[in-house]
Amino acid sequence: MKLKYCLLILITQIFSLYSMEKPEALSSEESIKVQPISETPITKIPKYVYENCNQATRYNWNEEFLEKLKKQVKNFSKEKVSAKYPNKNDFIRHAEGFDWVYGLNYLEENYLKPNIDFVSALSIDEVKKVNGFLSRLVSDIPGQFRKHSIIWRKRNFTNAETIFFEFIEHNTPEDLFIGNNDFNLRVDDNKNISILAIKRVLEYYKANPRCIHGLTNQALGINVDEIKTWAQESLGLHNNVKKNIKPNFINLTTWINKRIHMFPAFDVIEEQVLNALDKIKDPSMHPVRKAAFIWYEIVRIHISHEANKRSGKALASIILLQNGYLPPLIDKEDEKLYLSTLLTSLHEDNFEIFLNFVIKMIEKTQEKYKSGLLKI
Repeated sequence: MKLKYCLLILITQIFSLYSMEKPEALSSEESIKVQPISETPITKIPKYVYENCNQATRYNWNEEFLEKLKKQVKNFSKEKVSAKYPNKNDFIRHAEGFDWVYGLNYLEENYLKPNIDFVSALSIDEVKKVNGFLSRLVSDIPGQFRKHSIIWRKRNFTNAETIFFEFIEHNTPEDLFIGNNDFNLRVDDNKNISILAIKRVLEYYKANPRCIHGLTNQALGINVDEIKTWAQESLGLHNNVKKNIKPNFINLTTWINKRIHMFPAFDVIEEQVLNALDKIKDPSMHPVRKAAFIWYEIVRIHISHEANKRSGKALASIILLQNGYLPPLIDKEDEKLYLSTLLTSLHEDNFEIFLNFVIKMIEKTQEKYKSGLLKI
């Protein structure tokens, strides 16, 4: 009995350590225990928020420099930034910094100082405007909803998977159902596809790599034996289970769901943004949940080509400040956890995982402030 009890304690401790790296889901509004640091709205964006632009671009602002920069960035253009930072990587890094300051300055002046209820004022036009302020230098169409569907790969494809996915993207689903393509490649009603047919496609592109534009190196590196692993995963036969079964097909739905996150199609973006905005206007919804939800939804819907994470975080920060909370400081040590948590939440379609992360980051940030380690 004692041994069982000790094992239970050990398993619980291991699970707790694992949960620190991959936040678990919350189940109810009562689970949000974090308290605001102010009973009234915080009417100024804390200085540290300006130091955390897009998680990868950081500066050490002092008050005087920040005030000067706030005035200067309004007059920055792509041409000016490009002339100052001709290197592409430097241009993007500094342009994101200027955009971030400009966007936060706009939000502070319009939704903190006048003490306006930002949630009630949020609209599609306002979301576009905020995104535009945060991507005006790095995007050709700042503030506009994207015009095509995009994906976020969960992990890097193998060379063979890359080629095959490119093939799928260049053929409509109808083409794959009726075999209306150069290889007579077909899927059945359950989205299963013959591994022999896939081999035919991969062997062709390996022999003719120039047929896939921009993917010559991947085509040359194809190993057609990789599809055996796909087929085993598709049937749940990995880890050498049921060795006597020889899979002869791959299930496309299973494979795609395991490997990538498909963002909503461009023609439903507006409807989904409206739904998200309507949900956070519910007065019974906890303000921390509202902030985390709009942050998550902006990223999940991926409203524009650029600045989706920045836009979501900026909108969330204003909601938190209006309710007396400090926005979460995601420093370098938490950066990878932030991105992995977002990706896990998206893949599992589970917002609560991301909410748990935001709560922990707010608690951590406010504890730093209370102990004097963080100034606002």
